Formats: sequence, structure tokens, C-alpha cells
Amino acid sequence: MLFDNTERRKERRYVIYHTIEYIIGTETSHEKAKGLTMNISYSGLCFYTQKLLYRGQEIKIKRSPTLSYQAAKVQWIQKAHGNYYKVGLSLLN
Repeated sequence: MLFDNTERRKERRYVIYHTIEYIIGTETSHEKAKGLTMNISYSGLCFYTQKLLYRGQEIKIKRSPTLSYQAAKVQWIQKAHGNYYKVGLSLLN
């Protein structure tokens, strides 16, 4: 069942479709992947990816080529269409 979490949000979301790069893994072994953002806020973002992530998993995202990687935590994930997953992240730091 899908529902709108708007009433629980502390910050305004902005609809932005943008390709991001992210890293899955540890300091010694990691894999780069790409995703497409759907919306962002000051403290998080929602994006689509083909990689299966897990709730509570920490990844590093790069929202722009000029910015460094930023730590983020998977808050939720749901199967979307085809081989895609919709993921909600909260930014750490």
C-alpha cells in the first residue's frame, strides 16, 4: 500500500530529476552505481536505482561532479517497475 508521508516531513521536498553517483561497500571494497533522484530536501532524497539496497544500509552519494561524497542511510526501499527500486535516504553528517 502506498501512502503520503507529507504530514511527517520536517522540510519541504523539491522535485528534481538528476543522475547521482553512489558508493556501496566498505573502505577496502566498494562498488559505484548510479541512480535518478525524484525529489530532495535539506536532510534527504528519494531516488530510483537498479541496485537492491537494504533498510539501515549506509552508502555514500555524490549529487554533483563538483561536490564530494556524502554519507547517507537507507530509510526505506520498495520495488518499483521492472528492475528498479525506489529508495528513501536520510543524509548523515
